[in-house]
Amino acid sequence: MNEENNWLQEVSSFPPTHPEEKHQQRKNPKKICSPNAMRVRIAGLVVLAILIFLGLYLISETVDKAAESARDAYASAKDRAAEDAYNKFYDTAFASAERKYHVSNNIAIEVASVREEANLEVLRVSDVEYVIVPKEDNKDGIETWVEFYGDGVYTVDMRASEFIIDSDRQYVLVRVPKPELTNCKITQTKQQFWKDEGFNESNADGTELAMKTRNEGYTKLNNYMKSNAQFYKSAKSSAQTVISDLIKGLNSELTDLIVEVEFMD
Repeated sequence: MNEENNWLQEVSSFPPTHPEEKHQQRKNPKKICSPNAMRVRIAGLVVLAILIFLGLYLISETVDKAAESARDAYASAKDRAAEDAYNKFYDTAFASAERKYHVSNNIAIEVASVREEANLEVLRVSDVEYVIVPKEDNKDGIETWVEFYGDGVYTVDMRASEFIIDSDRQYVLVRVPKPELTNCKITQTKQQFWKDEGFNESNADGTELAMKTRNEGYTKLNNYMKSNAQFYKSAKSSAQTVISDLIKGLNSELTDLIVEVEFMD
């Protein structure tokens, strides 16, 4: 009985609950989350953060690729524009040059008579050679001095030549063999003879001996004219001038005619 009274006293000692407080407690009861629910929420936040990061990364990559594509497109367009401008300028300049320099009328360039020259003379040369026969070299004891004068002619065989003709542009290219010495002859001789220590230019024995030296004199003249580098150089230069003048002379009405001459190997 005493214990029951004590319990009633303890209960009665609690402050009374206001009716409005009781109503508020019933309306907003406190919610307590379990540990599993908390972990789910944290995992969801982590996944959301990862998705946001990936989205931002993909957007950045897309922007970079778009910028690179734009740069490539600009460079390509710039190159095409430059090439188009160059081609347009080149075509315009070429057309202008054609109108200015291209001869449209048909022109016949005459070269037939030049082709027929078998030995076109391009240079004439001369030389003097000496042949001395000591008296010890002949039984008559006569010392002979013979002076040989000779001429030579360098020629070009035009029948073996090639002609490249551009009538529209009034141009001729002639490819010819190199000049050759084709004619050499003795034009004059002077003789001096000594016999028995005396001079006698009319000595019959000496005259006979001099005739025997003629072949030697001719050989000396011919060899010198063929091997002389200056003669050969002059013959090539003269050939270019002579051939060019011949063709221009045959086509005197073509005042702008260009003739070039080159030598075959």
